[in-house]
Amino acid sequence: MANKKYTKKQFIRSLIVVLTSLLIAVLFTGWYSNYAKKTVITSVTKSSEFFSKKIVEDINKKFAKSKRIIFIRAKKIIDPKSLFKYIPEGRSDISKLSVASIAIWSKKDGKIVNEIHTISSLNRKNLYGLRKGETLNKNNVKNYFESKIENSWIENNFDKIQENQFVVENINGFLKNKKRNNLHTVRKFNLKGKDYLLDIQYSKRSIVSNRITKKIQTEVIVIIFIYLLFLLVYSLIMDRNLLMHVLVLYVLVFTTYPLTWVISLTFKSSNSMGGTNLNPIPKNATLDNYKAALLNLKKVKEEGIVLDKNNKLFIGQEVIVDGKGAMIEAKNIKSVYNVFDPNSTNLLKDVKFEVKEKDTKVTYNGKEKIIKQDAYYLRLNKVSELPQDMQIYNVEYYTHINFLFLSGIFNSLFIAILTALIGMILSSAAAYAFSRFRFPGRDGFMMSFLVTQMFPGTMMLIPLYIIFSNLGFINTFKGLIFAYSITALPFNIWNLKGFFDTVPKELEEAALIDGCSASQTFYKIVLPLSLPALAISALFSFMGAWNEYIMAATFMNTESKYTIPVVIKMLVGSNSVNWPMFATMAVLVSIPVVIVFLMSQKYLVGGLTAGGVKG
Repeated sequence: MANKKYTKKQFIRSLIVVLTSLLIAVLFTGWYSNYAKKTVITSVTKSSEFFSKKIVEDINKKFAKSKRIIFIRAKKIIDPKSLFKYIPEGRSDISKLSVASIAIWSKKDGKIVNEIHTISSLNRKNLYGLRKGETLNKNNVKNYFESKIENSWIENNFDKIQENQFVVENINGFLKNKKRNNLHTVRKFNLKGKDYLLDIQYSKRSIVSNRITKKIQTEVIVIIFIYLLFLLVYSLIMDRNLLMHVLVLYVLVFTTYPLTWVISLTFKSSNSMGGTNLNPIPKNATLDNYKAALLNLKKVKEEGIVLDKNNKLFIGQEVIVDGKGAMIEAKNIKSVYNVFDPNSTNLLKDVKFEVKEKDTKVTYNGKEKIIKQDAYYLRLNKVSELPQDMQIYNVEYYTHINFLFLSGIFNSLFIAILTALIGMILSSAAAYAFSRFRFPGRDGFMMSFLVTQMFPGTMMLIPLYIIFSNLGFINTFKGLIFAYSITALPFNIWNLKGFFDTVPKELEEAALIDGCSASQTFYKIVLPLSLPALAISALFSFMGAWNEYIMAATFMNTESKYTIPVVIKMLVGSNSVNWPMFATMAVLVSIPVVIVFLMSQKYLVGGLTAGGVKG
């Protein structure tokens, strides 16, 4: 039996229990997060030390009797896929964490060079990704500075590492460095009197997402489950008054978490489904995706821009066909900073812009078109004090390329509103005729409306396309509005007829006696009384047009005329999906429908039940 009176003492006791258990759960989660991180770090260190020892042993055996050392022979030995062959049975402590790449470094003429690398494009290159005699230029500068950032740790520690010593770089520092992608674990070995460095690299994603994050997420779910189970048991045994609140909490957790997960994606600048399983709301959340969608802006980063001899930065060129494309303007430049500047100081205030335009005639799809090539240059007023090989910059800017979202919203609003209005006008007139007049075939026509609902809408595509093509309705808004209005009629007619049947005929007769015509009786008496049914019909027509994809994708072939479902579908590619922007648009697209619901909510209950009971 539940307590008849919930005393203040019982309330305070239950509140203390709930808050104390919640605090314990939070503290345990924090402790486990650090524990999971340390466990993964220990596992990576231990496994890499084991693998590097085995690889060095095999290399020594391979070249024990060789007169010349040609490391290409060791390609199979250092293959990341073959590492697991070294794990003996029963050694579950050796982690099978995926290895990004393996390299062997040596020193020649005071410079660290690569003897062999499992990534072919980096094979036989130096620490900065350049081959012997290759100079820095605008074509290789991006790979240069990325390699320099990734391999600077080897440059600083090559001579410090002793023979047969195994060293792992500071993992905590590596995880905090946003510019780093690969963790270095190295072992120095001597072969025929020369020092070499075996470098096993692990990707940050494999360490963080595949190990640390998954461990923490799994444990958090377990802790939440235990906490909710504890509250349920406590409320059943000690405080029945708390039981209803616990059940409501259960419902809230299991219904809001999926929504929280989707919304969290909209705040991420980049993501993929592989890394979003069970994701909580991310740290460092931004509103970039919302700005990109609503302000028609897309953030672009040109990485690895090098100064020319005139101290100018070349941003690049944008190709514009028939006046469409991505325009770069001086006002859209967001930031300019040196990639080796630890503070990423924005040099925008020290920048001047120069624009050079050039028109080129090309043949595109069998037609001759003019392409405008706009080359934008930035001249730095302040010369950096960094050496010449570190005069490398990133330029972040916005372009008017992501214009489709807002145009899709406006197109959908225009089509959906007109569909709702036309649908209401046609269906209300038809429903009134079926409700008030008796004529041959009346029941047959009403049943025919139901029969049309038995067939999927895709069956109408081919005949509708042929008809619309003959009428000139392809790639026009009026074609979609016409199609949506027709498909909305069966439901609306049945819904409105049911409501009109409940309106007393005596009211219409009284209006006729007072001098109203038949049409005045309809729109002055019947329609105002039928607002709930009209609201629900308009809402269903609006939502049908707002959400429809197949007809819009089939009949529209100009991007500027796409409706919002077609625009969102464009984010889904054959090989990848832009999940952050997809989730952003999904949240924003729901707002107009929510507004329509709020505006018509007082009519919804009456409209949905209208005509359901007679007598």
